Amino acid sequence: MTKKAKILFVYPNERAMSTIPPAIALLSQLLKQKDHITPKVEVAKLRNTFSMHVKFPKDRWPEIKKSEDDPEVYAQLSKEFIDTYWSKRDDDLKDAVRGLF
Repeated sequence: MTKKAKILFVYPNERAMSTIPPAIALLSQLLKQKDHITPKVEVAKLRNTFSMHVKFPKDRWPEIKKSEDDPEVYAQLSKEFIDTYWSKRDDDLKDAVRGLF
């Protein structure tokens, strides 16, 4: 039995180019042909919780995973994340950001 890998390409676009480099596009297409496709919903979930996976300890990952599908858990973790990892000088931004999460 083979297990399919989930692959997410992160392209920082440091030069503000309007197109994806051909090598990334080609590799992406080859993976799609082999059915290595990550649904957009899963990508959105990862986008929303990526910072939490990076900053919170690894033993919190199951809780973060649960927050991907549970809005109440997500709201609690988002508040904790902002309160814990945003500096005091960013207090004015905290209120604005709460509306985004």
